[in-house]
Amino acid sequence: MNIEKNEYVAPAFIFCASFVFSCAWATVYAREWSLNLHFNTYWVVFGGVLEFTLVAYLTKLFLRKTNTRFRLSDYTVYKTVPIEINNFYSLMIIAIEVFTILFTLYEIRVATGISNIASALVYYNDITKFTEDSIVFHHAGLLYLFWDIVDAIGFWITYVLANTLIDKKFAKLPAAILVLSMLSSVFRGARTNALCKLICFFCAYIILLRRNAEIKRKAIKTRFIVMIVVAAVIFIIGFKQFGVLMGRTINQTGTDYVAMYCGSEIKNLDTFLQEDKKGIIDSFVDSQTFYVFLKWLKPKIGISGKTLAVLPQRYIKGITLGNVYTTFYQYIYDFGYAGLILLVALMAFLSQLSYEYAKSFREQWTVPISLVVYSYIFPSLVLSFFSNKFYERQFSTSFIKYCMIWYILNLLLVKIKIKFGFRGSAGGLNVKRL
Repeated sequence: MNIEKNEYVAPAFIFCASFVFSCAWATVYAREWSLNLHFNTYWVVFGGVLEFTLVAYLTKLFLRKTNTRFRLSDYTVYKTVPIEINNFYSLMIIAIEVFTILFTLYEIRVATGISNIASALVYYNDITKFTEDSIVFHHAGLLYLFWDIVDAIGFWITYVLANTLIDKKFAKLPAAILVLSMLSSVFRGARTNALCKLICFFCAYIILLRRNAEIKRKAIKTRFIVMIVVAAVIFIIGFKQFGVLMGRTINQTGTDYVAMYCGSEIKNLDTFLQEDKKGIIDSFVDSQTFYVFLKWLKPKIGISGKTLAVLPQRYIKGITLGNVYTTFYQYIYDFGYAGLILLVALMAFLSQLSYEYAKSFREQWTVPISLVVYSYIFPSLVLSFFSNKFYERQFSTSFIKYCMIWYILNLLLVKIKIKFGFRGSAGGLNVKRL
C-alpha cells in the first residue's frame, strides 16, 4: 500500500524494510554464524514488525478521520516554495563548522596527551566506545555547544538542500554545509550520526518530491529510488574504509565487516533471548531503553553512580559479532515481553504522528520544522534493525536543543525566492525573512 502511493518514507514501510534488510544478511551468514533461529526470536522480530505496522496504520486512519489536515486533498495543494540562504550567512556557517572540526581535533589531542592526531583519535574512540572510562576535555562546555550547533545545522540544512533540488538546482554552499557537518561527526567517532544526516536528506527530498508529484499528478520515478539504493550500497562498501580512517584495526573482509553491522544483530538478539536476562531492572532509573536521557537526568536529581549501557560483545568461532541486538533488545532487557509490546506501540504512534504532520506542512515561506523533525526521526526507523536509536535520539536533551536551534535558524537565515511568470516570461524577487 505504501509503495503504491509512493510513500517510501512512511514509518511502517521503512521499519519493515530495515528488518527485511538485516534478516537477508543474517540468512546469508546463517551457517557461518551457526544461526538457528529460536521460536521466541522469530516472534519478537515478526511480531514486533507486525505490531508496528498495525499501530502505524490505525494511527493514520484515526488522524485522517478526526482532522482534515491529514487528508490527501488538503496537503497536496500547498506547493513547495524555493528557499535560499544568503551566501554571507552560508560562509559564516561553514567557518563555524571548520572551527568546530579543528577545535575538536585540538581538544582530543590535548585531552588524550597524544600529539599524533590519528593516534589520538584511535585512543579517544577506544576509550569512549569500549570502556567505562571517559575523556575529560579542557573546554568541554564550549566544545559540546559547538557540537550541538553544528549537528543541528546539519540536520536543518538537509531540507534547504532538498528544496533546491526540487527546483532542479544544486546549491553548492548548503551541500558544503551538510558535508562539513557530517565530517564534524566523523572526526569525533560518530559515524552513525554522519550517516543519519545523509538519511535525513533523502527523507526530506522524497517527501518534497512526492508532494510535488501529487500536485502534478505524477508518480515518483523508479530511477530515483534506484539512485538512492546505489548511494546506500556505495556508503556500505565504503563503511570499512571509514572505520580504517578513524583508526580502527579491521581484519575482516569488506563483506564480512558489513555483514557484522547489518545482520549480526539478529544472531545477537537470538543469543540474548535464550538467556535469563529479561525484564531485570529494579527501577526506571536503571533503564537501558532511556539510557541517554537518564545519563543526563540522574545527576540532576541527585542519583550517583555511572549510567552504563549493558551491551556485551558477542563472538562466534572467534569472530566478533559486535554488541548491538536490534531495537527490541533494550525493551525486553528492561521490561520483558510486555515492555516490548508497549514501547513498540508508542514508537509506531509517535512516528506516524510526526510523519503525518511532516507531509502535510503548511509553511511555504520558511523551513517547516515538522518536516525537519520527521527527517530527524526517520534514521531511527531505518536503523531499527541495528539498535535502539528511536528512544536514544528522540528522548534526549540534544533533540530539544536541536528544535530550539532549528527555530532560531528559521528566524535568522531563511530567505525566500518568489517566482512570477507571465506567458512564458518569468521574473524573480528575493525577499529576506525578518
